[in-house]
Amino acid sequence: MTAIAFIAGSIRHGRRSRLVADWAAGVSAEERTGLHCEVVDLADAGLPAADGPRLGPYGGEYTQRWSETVSRFDGFVFVTPEAGHAVTGALGTALDLLYAEWNDKAAGLISYGLHGRTGATETLRATLAGLRVETVQPQVGLSLLTDFQIESPAHPGTVTPARLQRLALLAMLDEVIATARALGPVRAVRMAAAA
Repeated sequence: MTAIAFIAGSIRHGRRSRLVADWAAGVSAEERTGLHCEVVDLADAGLPAADGPRLGPYGGEYTQRWSETVSRFDGFVFVTPEAGHAVTGALGTALDLLYAEWNDKAAGLISYGLHGRTGATETLRATLAGLRVETVQPQVGLSLLTDFQIESPAHPGTVTPARLQRLALLAMLDEVIATARALGPVRAVRMAAAA
């Protein structure tokens, strides 16, 4: 079974990343078999701004817990708001705390913003490449204007993506699954060499 984490990459008040991660994980679990889908919410991870070396051994309990969490998965779907062509500080920290745990895994990207822009995902692609994470080309860009029902600026509202977005998610997910499975033997060789 292929394990995919849907990482809600924002911890701000009124954030929508958890809504989107829940939607994406729900659709994925419903539409694809042989897949373990789990939402990993950075707001619940208890990660600090920084910790010691990225290559271990880890000094902080939170970094050890985060290492164990990331190690459980074959691939990831990162959900990030469009915030000035960059990812949130929380997501940047989550990525920066580890290195080997990310290596030779697959990732898909979902962004959301006023017009479903993709600046944050392009920045994220470069960061993930440095962590030896293989990002797939298809991605999902949700618009706050058309893919959400928002009651007020302070309230996250609900995510209501069009059918086209669901199809885009599944196309991306299929590539994440295929890439994660293809990289499985690479991870196994690397782990055997490290043992």
